[in-house]
Amino acid sequence: MQTKVKMTRLCVSPVFGNMGEGDVIKCDAEFAKHLVDELKVAEYVTSEGDTTTEATSEQKPVAAKTAREKKAK
Repeated sequence: MQTKVKMTRLCVSPVFGNMGEGDVIKCDAEFAKHLVDELKVAEYVTSEGDTTTEATSEQKPVAAKTAREKKAK
């Protein structure tokens, strides 16, 4: 089962890499418990009223405007 946690401090993991304050990850319940209860660097995210956003592979990157597009304004 996947559990969502929100980082409250900096944490480094070989699987997730550098995670900073405000980052939200989905991980297995055992790793989530480790982050929340043992390391105290995260808090559980509840489904109700969850207003956090997280990057997903479905989101497309936004291209930077070219100099020509900037001048057109």
